[in-house]
Amino acid sequence: LAGAAGQSAARLVDTVQHAVLTYRTGGPDDLAMLALRVLPPTEPDEHLLVDTQLPATRAAPRLARRLVAHAVGSLLPPPRQHELQVAVSEVVTNAVDAVCAAAQLAAGSEPIRIRLLHRPDRLHVEVHNPGGAFALPRPAVSPADRGRGLDVVRAFASDLGVEVVDATTCVWFDLPFPAAAQR
Repeated sequence: LAGAAGQSAARLVDTVQHAVLTYRTGGPDDLAMLALRVLPPTEPDEHLLVDTQLPATRAAPRLARRLVAHAVGSLLPPPRQHELQVAVSEVVTNAVDAVCAAAQLAAGSEPIRIRLLHRPDRLHVEVHNPGGAFALPRPAVSPADRGRGLDVVRAFASDLGVEVVDATTCVWFDLPFPAAAQR
């Protein structure tokens, strides 16, 4: 089973099933298996606003902007809402690019997941995409260059991070509430 480390949940289930079925002590065997993905616990004063999957297509950033705009409503003043939408759009665009580049997959073949959490002093955004590879953006040579998306997110966010777990990349950021908008 050590060979299944770092594999997807489906691959792990297949590996365990194969191991059980080929390791027989005689007589017929029954097999029952349950595989679960356990999400990290939420913080005590945290409220989930969005948790959904989007197809990894060029439409995903636009859909994500609409989702967060609707979910946030009046929690943020309009200029801060715009910053949130821009930051979400940049991170979702990166996720779509990563999915489409991985093994030359067709656009939309693997979904991305977006989560938006309301915490007492900030909004926390997570964008998950299949694939463990993540390249930090390179410095832009000219204004027309791509690869400045996370720099844009850094300009708005109080914190930004990347985590790779079980062949899934999660890019997350925190957008603090303006002092007058904290609830």
